[in-house]
Amino acid sequence: MHRGMLGKKLGMATLFSSEGVQIPVTVLEVGPCIVTQIKTQTTDGYNAVQVGFVEKRSDRVNKALTGHFKTDPEKIRFEKGRVLIPVEEGEVDLSFREAAAKVTFGGKGTVIMGRYSYKAEDSPLPFAVCWAKVAVDTVTRTVKVHHIIQAVDVGTPINPEVVRGQVEGGISMGLGFALMEQIEFDPRAKKPSSSDLLHYKIPTALDMPEIQVYIANNSYEPTGPFGAKSVGELPAVPVAAAVANAVAVATGEDITTLPLSKSFVTGGSWKY
Repeated sequence: MHRGMLGKKLGMATLFSSEGVQIPVTVLEVGPCIVTQIKTQTTDGYNAVQVGFVEKRSDRVNKALTGHFKTDPEKIRFEKGRVLIPVEEGEVDLSFREAAAKVTFGGKGTVIMGRYSYKAEDSPLPFAVCWAKVAVDTVTRTVKVHHIIQAVDVGTPINPEVVRGQVEGGISMGLGFALMEQIEFDPRAKKPSSSDLLHYKIPTALDMPEIQVYIANNSYEPTGPFGAKSVGELPAVPVAAAVANAVAVATGEDITTLPLSKSFVTGGSWKY
């Protein structure tokens, strides 16, 4: 479930008008509004938002504007992010934000709400390639990850900065899986002994290597929202394999179990 209150910047999506014209998120920073997505696949959820909220919104907006301006709903037009409303004195030309403010605030203000469901017919696969630079001290068996590069194909990213942040977060998860994260079980107590973040080790900012993220250009997925594909768990998948393979190349040993802390000293601040 993703919620965004208007008045704050919605970082998860860029909205488009019913004519296909891109509307910057900032024009929607008016009034209370909740965009709710409940779906196992984010791209399906955004398809529902695209169709249900953007393309089906005209009737609800028209109804609200009709009540406010006392005009014919059939004559209200949406053109290039503007709302054109015929009145007795001529025509009112408003931005979408201004129009939404007119119907949201005041004594007779209303909240425009709607719902829509979407069933995906395809599940296009995203792709990722990961490269890890790892230093190994074969005497002390200390492993230090210095550099991670990951390239992803997620179709046309709706918000590239959010995609980049998702990839960086996935890298940290994959790095934890590779180096240190494990659930330890106490056979005598018959319960996990690593049941909190004091005993269950995850990477901190000091453990993170240099990271570079590349998003494939000129990629478009026709079944996704505005050409996008999912990015969800994708960035976490290849990291552990890349790190383990790098350690295997450096040591000549086959890496068959994770995390590497079972066989090596991981982390540290030494330089080579």
